[in-house]
Amino acid sequence: MFSFESLMSVFSMSASKAKPRMQTRLRLEGLEDRLVPAATNQEFVASAIQALDNRQFNAATDQQFVDQLNAGTQTPTQVALAIVNSTDGRAFSVKQEFNHLLLRNPTADETTMFSTQLATNTLQSVRETIMGSAEYFQFSGGTNDNFIRAVFADQLGRGVDPTGQAFFGGELANTALGTDQERRTLVAKQVVESPEGGLKETLVLFNKYLLREADIQGLSFFGSQLINSPLFGGQTTNEVNVIATLVGSQEFFDASEPTATT
Repeated sequence: MFSFESLMSVFSMSASKAKPRMQTRLRLEGLEDRLVPAATNQEFVASAIQALDNRQFNAATDQQFVDQLNAGTQTPTQVALAIVNSTDGRAFSVKQEFNHLLLRNPTADETTMFSTQLATNTLQSVRETIMGSAEYFQFSGGTNDNFIRAVFADQLGRGVDPTGQAFFGGELANTALGTDQERRTLVAKQVVESPEGGLKETLVLFNKYLLREADIQGLSFFGSQLINSPLFGGQTTNEVNVIATLVGSQEFFDASEPTATT
């Protein structure tokens, strides 16, 4: 199901593609540690808003973040977290999940519903709810076997092994575990928040926000935070916190470029 070999393949994939600069430590220090910043605070905020809200910097609403950084009352990570947790940020997160899993944009009602869920729950839970839906089930082929294959492909980027097919197939057939949708959501949760799922998602996030493969240290550190605690003995971290840490890093800050403002 989630074998040692499959986990090591994720590490190997990252290591084999690593470039020399990837071995540098991901710096998360505060602004006071920067000797010669490669970007201004406003450029960082504009880049973070583009990455997390998919819109341009708006001085009327976003200058507050620049002022907070200038005053030293907020760190880049705290600003990034505020942006991703904003109304625009939650709506964009929902849109990305729908685009990835259902290949469509959410409706206004779906955006409102899942954005509300994101206000008090993890980004992983939104993904798992979508995966557990009747639409995802039908979209993936309308059978339990095809559903399991789709969950593995979407979260792990690979085919399902016979052990996983048998185990999760048994859960989907076990009516004692709840309704059809509840059983599908349970399966999705176990895959998304598995050790392999956490590692794979970390690879995705590094490529998305830092535009590079994850180094071994980053893969291990952030991947371990995305593992479900009741299942695997760790403390699950909301994925948006991992995203905010990456966007708030020195590496993202230094790569920020001037963007158009409104």
